[in-house]
Amino acid sequence: MATAYFNDQPDGSGNASIMVIEYGGSYGIGGLDAIPVGDGIGVFHYNAEGGRLYFLRDFTPGDVVDPAAKTGRNVSAALINGLPAASYYDAINQDLKFALNDQPDGSGTWNISVVETDDSVTSYSGLTSVACGTQRCPAVFYGRGSGEVWFAINDQPDGSGSWTRTQVLPGTVTLHKLRPISAAVINGLPAVLVSSATGDSLTFIINESPDGTGSWNWNDFSSTATNYRLLEVDGRPAMVYMDPDLGGIVFEINDQPDGTGTFTGQIIHAGSASRLDFALVGNRPAVAFWDNDNQVLMFIIANTPDGSGTWHSVVASNPNLSFTPANLSLAVADSDQPEILVASSKSGNLDVVSTTTR
Repeated sequence: MATAYFNDQPDGSGNASIMVIEYGGSYGIGGLDAIPVGDGIGVFHYNAEGGRLYFLRDFTPGDVVDPAAKTGRNVSAALINGLPAASYYDAINQDLKFALNDQPDGSGTWNISVVETDDSVTSYSGLTSVACGTQRCPAVFYGRGSGEVWFAINDQPDGSGSWTRTQVLPGTVTLHKLRPISAAVINGLPAVLVSSATGDSLTFIINESPDGTGSWNWNDFSSTATNYRLLEVDGRPAMVYMDPDLGGIVFEINDQPDGTGTFTGQIIHAGSASRLDFALVGNRPAVAFWDNDNQVLMFIIANTPDGSGTWHSVVASNPNLSFTPANLSLAVADSDQPEILVASSKSGNLDVVSTTTR
């Protein structure tokens, strides 16, 4: 069952109502990522029971993206030239794959290609894009071998061309193969945030060229975080992560547009949290997460575009609701309304917490 929780205020501070969308299945348990599609939301999710990757258009029953068995775990989604796209793991063939729909609302044909066939490829990847002529071409960050960071670029905007694969900062940076890879486009530059192979630091990496062929700059942060996200905020790279040692969610932003400056930040939520996601609501950074201490879904939003100052905190779910999230994704429709999707490990449902009435 999938259930929608609607709020009547853009900042999530209003009254909620509930709508049941769909019954049955283990939605989003092995992978979940949502993106804006048209004036609504498109949702990629892995159905653990059927072992397939699905795409839901604005919470209507979804289509199978890739018919191959056991494909779609740890999906990473993005809009590329206005078209919904995803990178994901094929567990049978141990391949990293890419899919792009030929229609902006995801109602068309899914074009699928294989990004990497090396059997040591990680199940996690981070989808982004690079400049290619007047458009953007798909690009994917992923891990391989003993934790090497790799970057693959397709030479066609629709992903139908050849993939060129290069290792990022060989001998310098390695990643944790069992932790997420968060990719973004920062001022037109491909960038990624990963956990180090030892699990005791986060590494921010950004290319100096819009087409991803330039040198890589990087920055390490001491943190044992396992939940983290990267995003462009106020024209600069920014990140959020749950830091167990500091005991809260940390927001950090760089003082330079290309990320070569200094990251400074603050704790924006004190207490234990998990399954967080990061997005811009209007022009302000916002975070959705599961509050482990109080067992509720939370939504917090900054009062300023650069995330400085105070953050407004809202309980997004009733404490009696059976979420227990296995995965969580925060997406924002064109109307600047945040919508939180939660895959429940307890019920196998895909729940939607929204600020719009559909």
